[in-house]
Amino acid sequence: MRKNTRSGFTFAEVLIASAAGMTIVAAVLSLYLFLSGEGRALRYQVEFNNKARVLQTAFEDLVEGNYCLLVDADNLGVSVYPNEAAMAGRNAAEYLAEWIGYEAGTGVASSKIVHRPNGKGNAPARVLCDWVSPADSGEPVFHVVTGSSVSLCVHIGDPPVGSTEPDTTGPGRQGMNVIVIGSCRNLKRKLD
Repeated sequence: MRKNTRSGFTFAEVLIASAAGMTIVAAVLSLYLFLSGEGRALRYQVEFNNKARVLQTAFEDLVEGNYCLLVDADNLGVSVYPNEAAMAGRNAAEYLAEWIGYEAGTGVASSKIVHRPNGKGNAPARVLCDWVSPADSGEPVFHVVTGSSVSLCVHIGDPPVGSTEPDTTGPGRQGMNVIVIGSCRNLKRKLD
């Protein structure tokens, strides 16, 4: 007697196996996308921390190496002067002020803090930090703390919450507020 046996899967078994496989693939893909987004966010956060550290050091060095300062009327820059003669207006043409300021770009990623050794509006400019926007607190970018000290108050990282700029650095807002105070000490001048 011959038995009627067929090897293989029924249509229902194939459907169940396909559904289970697709569920596993979807879960793995979701996990990959989540982890890659979190990894991107972590990379950007580390990058923003490094930018903040470099900006802080450069700003303090530039301000401390001069004798006096003058904050722009719009609070978006500060001119620093190397000695008393420039401050008093004597032979001011001989003493070009260095300028440190905020230059807004088309978005936060292209906005930056720059240093212009030949004064505001003159070339060349050295970028001290990019991905910069005014601080979330609403404080001006630059403001005088004392007669010879200036505060730089910015946010380094993603645009403010509610901004129309796209969030490209991963889930959540990346970055940090940075407040740096520099005091003129004129470390380069000759001591009497």
